[in-house]
Amino acid sequence: SLPADADLHPDVWVVRAQWAQQAEQQEAAARCFAEALRRDPAHLVALQGLVQTLEGMDQVDLAHSLQHRAATVEEFLFVLERIMADEWSGRQALASGQISEAAFRTYLGSAARLEQIARAAELTLKLGRPLEARAWCAYGLNADPTHTQLSQLRNQLSGESYSGES
Repeated sequence: SLPADADLHPDVWVVRAQWAQQAEQQEAAARCFAEALRRDPAHLVALQGLVQTLEGMDQVDLAHSLQHRAATVEEFLFVLERIMADEWSGRQALASGQISEAAFRTYLGSAARLEQIARAAELTLKLGRPLEARAWCAYGLNADPTHTQLSQLRNQLSGESYSGES
């Protein structure tokens, strides 16, 4: 038996959806995937599962629009993984004395790294998460306050007000 608050976790809803798919209960599967997405709008497995389920229910237009969101989420997760892995590697090299503090600061402001951070900002904005996009801009501009793409996106975002994010 699951704990009482298990329904709060999107993965529980994904497992229920997968069970419903195996039982050929497509409408129930779609409802469960949708519930997982209500709890985490960027849950890639739930997005992909809902797309597959909707296609099986001949709701191709809706499936197609969700497929675009799934592709954006997947790209964001890839970019995020690269940013975090690269920074972790740099911090490990710094901690072990393989690189100097100056070399690490140079790396933090490198064009390739800032390009990834700018892409993360763009993707979070595309996903309807403008506050997170602003945070990515601030993170990148901390390393290079003159970065054109991040500055432009920050300026675009600073003129908007937000009541919440999805």
